[in-house]
Amino acid sequence: MKRGKIQQTPRTVIIGGKAFATYTNAKRIVKLVNDVGAVVNTDPQVNNYLKVVFVPNYNVSVAEMLIPGSELSQQIREEIGNENFFLSGATADQVPKLL
Repeated sequence: MKRGKIQQTPRTVIIGGKAFATYTNAKRIVKLVNDVGAVVNTDPQVNNYLKVVFVPNYNVSVAEMLIPGSELSQQIREEIGNENFFLSGATADQVPKLL
């Protein structure tokens, strides 16, 4: 049985961080993200729709370069419509309620 192409907007998940040598759990999380990325990014059934990228040694300087480019979806949300927009996490209005 042959399946047709899925009508799905491609997504890229960008995760940044760093783990000092003594932070065992942080190192495990970094490894997990990289391992998931390796599976997702090489799976021909998935990699046209989803990419997972880990940015090592994430800091303010790296953020200054990444954030403007990654917020493209917020800049075009009104143009593409809410039905085509995916938000991961809380909105600014929801953050105070989480505290």
